[in-house]
Amino acid sequence: MRSVLGGGLGYHVIKTENTTFDIFAGGDYDREKFSPNPPLVLTNVTRNVAEVIAGEELSWKFNKRVSLNERFSAFPT
Repeated sequence: MRSVLGGGLGYHVIKTENTTFDIFAGGDYDREKFSPNPPLVLTNVTRNVAEVIAGEELSWKFNKRVSLNERFSAFPT
C-alpha cells in the first residue's frame, strides 16, 4: 500500500510581455507498506520518505524569432 501527500507554491517574480521569471518549491510525504509475500518478502516492511523540490524558470523573448528558455530544479535525495 502506498500513500502520498504533497503540495507546492510558485510565484511570478517578473511577468512582462517579453520576460517571465518564476520560482517554485514544494514537498511531499510518501509512506509505503509491504506485507509478507514469501519467498520475496518475509516480514512487514514500512518506508517513510519526505521529499522536497525547489527551482526557477526563465523565459526571455529577444524578438519574434529569438528567445531564451531556462529551467533549474533541485530534487535532493
